[in-house]
Order: sequence, then C-alpha cells, then structure tokens
Amino acid sequence: MPKATDKTFTDKLHSLWDRKTPKYKRSLLTQGFMLTHYAAEVEYNTEGWLEKNKDPLNDNLTRLLAASHDRYVASLFSDCADDDGDSGKGTHSRVKKGLFRTVAQRHKEQLSSLMNQLNATHPHFVRCIIPNHQKRPKRLNNGLVLDQLRCNGVLEGIRIARTGFPNRLPFAEFRQRYEVLTPQMPKGYLDGQKACQLMLQQLDLDTTLYRVGATKVFFRAGVLAELEEQRDTIVRDIITKFQSVARGFLQRRLARKKLYRAEATKIIQRNMRIYLRMTESPWWNLYVKMKPLLGATASASEVKKRDEMIQKMEEKMQAEAAERQRLDEERRRTDAELARVQKTLEAERALALDKDEIFKRLQEREADLTEKLAGALEDQDDLEEQIDELIAAKRKVDEQAEAWRAELEQGAELIQRLEEEKRELKSKLEEIESEVERQRNEDIRRRDELETLVQEIKMLKSHLALKERKITEYEKQLAKVDQDLDEKLSQTVGVSSRA
Repeated sequence: MPKATDKTFTDKLHSLWDRKTPKYKRSLLTQGFMLTHYAAEVEYNTEGWLEKNKDPLNDNLTRLLAASHDRYVASLFSDCADDDGDSGKGTHSRVKKGLFRTVAQRHKEQLSSLMNQLNATHPHFVRCIIPNHQKRPKRLNNGLVLDQLRCNGVLEGIRIARTGFPNRLPFAEFRQRYEVLTPQMPKGYLDGQKACQLMLQQLDLDTTLYRVGATKVFFRAGVLAELEEQRDTIVRDIITKFQSVARGFLQRRLARKKLYRAEATKIIQRNMRIYLRMTESPWWNLYVKMKPLLGATASASEVKKRDEMIQKMEEKMQAEAAERQRLDEERRRTDAELARVQKTLEAERALALDKDEIFKRLQEREADLTEKLAGALEDQDDLEEQIDELIAAKRKVDEQAEAWRAELEQGAELIQRLEEEKRELKSKLEEIESEVERQRNEDIRRRDELETLVQEIKMLKSHLALKERKITEYEKQLAKVDQDLDEKLSQTVGVSSRA
C-alpha cells in the first residue's frame, strides 16, 4: 500500500468488512477494529500497524541490485549501495538487519521454538483465575469465574477429556499393577496385548470405558481411580493377613519357649531333690566309695564290650561301603548332569572344575579313612592277642588294666572321629547337590530374563516406531503451517498492491 497511513488502512478495513460479517466490528473508542474469537471479542489498535508489519528486502539482495550493471536497476537501489567511506556503516547495517526480522518471520521462529520445546518436555499448564475485580478476599463472582474458565478453554478441555480416553497405561505396567485383581490369570509368559484383554474381561468392565491399542490401554476418566480403590482394598487385606500370621507365629514360638523353660526347670529341680536324698543314704555313700574298687572285676565285661564295639564297627564299615557305593552312583549322575549344564553354560566351567577338584579331594579323604579303618582292624588283632595273654597271666591284669582303659578310650575317640568325618562327607555331598540345584535354577532364571529382555526390546521398537510416526506428522503439520503462512502473506501483498 504505497503512501498509506494507519488511518487509511483502518478505513479500508472498515469499507471491506464492516457490517458484512458478524466477526468484524468497528472500534468505538480508539483507532482500530474488533474481531470475535472463540472465547470473546478482541480489540486491535492500528496505531503503528504498518510500521510494525512492513516486510523489507534482504540486505544482501538490495546490495546486489544496487551493484547491477543495468543503470536503471542500480538507480532504483542507489540508497542501498555500499559506502566504504561512511563511518556509520556498522550502525546502518545493523539497523537494516534488525528490520529484516518481520512479523511473519518472528512468528515462524517462535512457532518452531515452541514445537521443539513441546517435543522435548512434558508441559503442565497452570490456570490463574481472578475471583473478583475488587481484589477482595472471600468474594467469588460466579459469572466472572465461569467466563474465565470458558475463555481459557478449561471447560472445553474437560468436555473433550470426558468424551475421549485421557488415561492410558502401557501393557506391561497395567499387568504389573492390576494383575492382583484377576487371580484366575494363567501363569507364565503371555503377549502384552492378549494378557491385557484377558484381564479386562475378568474385571468385567464395560467395553465403552476402555480401548486396547497397539502398545497401551486407554481408559475413560474415573476408571483408573476405581481400579486403584479395588487394588488398595485387596492389598490391604493381604497385608493384614500377613501381619496376623506373622504375629501368631511369633507369639506361638514365644509360648513354646516359655513352656520348654518351665519344663526344664521342673526336671532340674526333681533331679536335684533326688540327688540330695541319695546323698543322705548310707548305702549310696558305700556305693560311691566302693565303685573305684570294682575296676578289676569289670575288666572282663569291658573286654566283652570292646568285642561288641569292634563288631559294630565292622557292621558300620560295611554300611559305609554300601553308602559309598551309593554316593559313587550319585556322583556319576551328578557328573552327567554337570556335563549337560556345561554345554549350555560355558561361563560356569571354571566353577564346575572347582567342584570336580573338591570331589577328588573328598575321594582322597575317603581313601585315608579306609587306611585308618585297616589300622583299626590291625589294632583289633593286637587286642585279641593281649586278651589271650591276660587269660594266661592273670597276675598282670591289675597292672595292664589302666593300659586297656587307655586303649579303649583311644578306640572310642577313633570311632568318634570316623563318625565325624562321615558326617562331614555327607554334608559336603549335600552342599554339592545344592550347588548343582542352584546352578540349574540360575540357568532357568537367566532364560526367563532373556525372554523378558526380548519382550522389552520388542516394546521399545514399537515405541520408537510410534515416535517416528509422530515426528513425521509434526513435520507435515509444520510444512502445512508454513504453506498457509506463505499463502496468507502472498494474499496480503496482493491486496496491498491492488490498493
């Protein structure tokens, strides 16, 4: 619009749109116009309108045209030519570059910055509501508040949210959080979408209250709150039952401990009373004094007991041989199982080799025990020869009685050591079996973790594909917005040229 002013621009707008559309009205107080938007009427002031919205040429383009070899074109842009001798060139250039940022370009840059920020963050909006114009406390103007809510789009947003599905959860999170409400769900792995559909069927929800998407479940407003209440009720009942069982167990154990202590106290008291009564008896005192003198007459019975103990030792050796054979068979089965585990878990070979070395040391220990048993048998033969000598030479029984007692004690200690070593062997074999079972469970757990990771990778790929589709849609929308802005700009320039 050459030689136009803000007033002529306003008059032209009045002549084109005043009383021709309900969206446009004259401004009665200032120089401008009013447009009816979605929320309410907005008044625009046209003072300085043309200066703010003029679209200058590019600085590089004007200098290029000013340096043209065509005299006429160069004369049109002579005021934009470079002046090397001008000391204010820097200021002039900066002013022209600043003027080149037009309203359309600033709007485009702000829109691009806003879209980048929205894509990079999760925005939350805060609505500020004025309760009254008098700025008085405890006064609420219902009409003013309702008008602000309507103009801010809060009521419209609530209506849109209620008609849609504002709440959404991924399949994995929905199943993890609300599977407690569906105890009849099948155990094991299930596809996320199929598992959510089964849960929703068992929850007996109305099909109009939810939708099952490709990666998420969508709910209408209020459905998740109801599910949370049901879940809290069930979790509260479970925790209450667990607490009652735990407290009952602790109280019962405390009661058993008190009863055991009371019974032990009664037994100790009864034994002490019996002992005190026996100390007062003269026959008991005589028995206590005569007991050390009965050692000579008890040697034959001790020899007989020793023979019986040796026979029991032989029976135990036979039983230990059978048990050793059974352990060898179990060891072979364990080795076969370890070989199968080694094929699937090469990383555990070192640990398996360590176990084989431990087992070899156990075998060497068993050989040592066998040698000790052979020595015990040789000792038995020696003792039999000594018994024959005792029968032939009864005069030396009193002198050799103490030696026999010492030998009997050594035999008992040897038997006790053998029994302890046998128990150690059994405990070590049990540890090996438990270690094999632990390795088997570890293998199963790793397989489960591998399957879980595969499912998570699939879900992440689906999320990535969804994000890429959204990015493509946003790029199309931005391209469309740029195209609309260019068309509006061209229309504005056309209207200005016609005017």
